[in-house]
Amino acid sequence: MIKPVVIITKIICFMRLLFQRLWVVVFDLLKTFRWIVFGPGKYAAESMTSGQIESEIASLLKLIRGKVRIVVEIGAGDCGTAFKFCNVIPETFGLYIGIDRYVRNAWLLRRLCSDRVKVALINGKSTASTTLSRVEKILHGRQIDLLFIDGDHSFEVVETDYLAYRKMVRPGGLIAFHDIVPDKRSPWNQVPKFWAHLRHLHPHREFIADSSQNGCGIGVIVP
Repeated sequence: MIKPVVIITKIICFMRLLFQRLWVVVFDLLKTFRWIVFGPGKYAAESMTSGQIESEIASLLKLIRGKVRIVVEIGAGDCGTAFKFCNVIPETFGLYIGIDRYVRNAWLLRRLCSDRVKVALINGKSTASTTLSRVEKILHGRQIDLLFIDGDHSFEVVETDYLAYRKMVRPGGLIAFHDIVPDKRSPWNQVPKFWAHLRHLHPHREFIADSSQNGCGIGVIVP
């Protein structure tokens, strides 16, 4: 016989998940209204934040421009970085895959980029077997040109993301990490620790705006 506490716990988990899903739908409806009232340009600028330092992401975009057709981003967030990636992916056979627990501004990204490249967005844990299977299905035998890892910042998950997805990257492809600079304000960010280990094993490049900054920074494993 199932204990009442187990049933209550399951109900609470279900209701929390349902609320999160409903909030995403309601939020998207509100954003659609703002789109209609204020227009796409103003709204996109306000909503699609990338969480990047502009000079750092600009350096990465310069590195990949004209060289990548397939980009996979772990930690799509508000789709701000996704929008930047979609603008440098060649239109012919271009593909962007964004992964996050809840990808925000999905409709807006598709509205702005779907006429240029194919956009596929996945809500779920990057390390889940179902997510990995969906990515492989979308790739349909093709390989990733750029893997951008900016999801869960714990050492274990960053390492798991790297090990799980690197096999999908083509020989000569790029693997990039965001937030490689230590941040005293965010001790939970273990990306710098993982990057410090990885950078000694592979040729790499780093894009850091200011050597004294807290957080951010992009590290790229290059062929």
